[in-house]
Amino acid sequence: MTYSFQHGDDLPREERFDWWCEVSNRTVSPARVSSEYVNDFSAHLETLALGGARLTSLVFSPVRAQRTAALINSSDPEEYELVLAVQREQRIAQERRDILLAAGEFALRSTSRPYDCRTPDRGGPGREDSRVLTLQLPRGVLPLGSDRVDRLLVRNMSATHGTGAVLADFLRSVARQGPALTPVAAQRIGATAVELAASVFAHHLDADAELPPEARHRMLLARIERFIEENLPHPHLPPAAIAAHHHISLRFLHALFRARQRTVAATIRHRRLERCRADLADARWRAVPIQAIAARWGYTDAAGFGRAFRAAYGMAPSDFRHRADRDGQRLSRGPGWGPGGSGAAYRRHESGRAPRSRRADDGSAGGSGPRRFLRGS
Repeated sequence: MTYSFQHGDDLPREERFDWWCEVSNRTVSPARVSSEYVNDFSAHLETLALGGARLTSLVFSPVRAQRTAALINSSDPEEYELVLAVQREQRIAQERRDILLAAGEFALRSTSRPYDCRTPDRGGPGREDSRVLTLQLPRGVLPLGSDRVDRLLVRNMSATHGTGAVLADFLRSVARQGPALTPVAAQRIGATAVELAASVFAHHLDADAELPPEARHRMLLARIERFIEENLPHPHLPPAAIAAHHHISLRFLHALFRARQRTVAATIRHRRLERCRADLADARWRAVPIQAIAARWGYTDAAGFGRAFRAAYGMAPSDFRHRADRDGQRLSRGPGWGPGGSGAAYRRHESGRAPRSRRADDGSAGGSGPRRFLRGS
């Protein structure tokens, strides 16, 4: 089975903790589990088989999980478990190291060595469930030797910028799409997950040169695409600046995109238009002027935006908004609207008065605003 979802909501409250111990020990490495909320426990678990790897999403009341030497001797899958804290911090101890893993960070642990993981007690009334994503990787699938990877055990690794952010974004996306994936697709995605994880490890080990050239190029391309996504609001996003930011030549940047359907500049234009289209289809921004939405995504010339939108979608932005309003369409109803929406609150573009625009084929959207980037890996 490629995907499974399990929860204990239908069980009596007094039985949910025992259910969780059994299910979690079957899904991740067996551990001795305890909790102060045995009589009021809640949890659910989603598992996605990705070829040799597995991705597990866990939501649970505060617990402590101890993997002992006895449990290792009894059963050891010989895996690495890359843990991403999504909600609430986690305390992880292994190999005489003890760290506090904040939300938005990765940590690596090994099933072959004892560990102690627990939800820190914040004190005060109430509680907040933990949410983590765990990528389970057989030790033998990584191109880096185990002796090298073991150096990263129980170390804080960022999941908000650089290679870690690329991997975190990928895993969250895979987890969301898990129920719809076929076994063949899941296996291909698993190979990508292993490759991205290896790239993160290589980065922290300063061992990028030890990865296959294809893997290095794919990770670089993923970082570039994330950089583009983060900087779409800036009117000027020329390929030359993107290449300089990533310390590569402009020729090499174009070579990376050659296998894609769009050039660098075409990719930027397409994604800007998709973001604009998503906002125009979202009823929450119905009162926001079309020009403000265009400016939010880097278009400082209203007429130029209108022409680009009509060329891409066959109608004016105002007509598209009216149709979306009439039909009751919402961005959250599916991928047909493109990757434009994140549900984030509307942020007014603050680049100041837009100067007279100019046509550009370098990924910029017109205007002569400041040529600087606020985000990037």
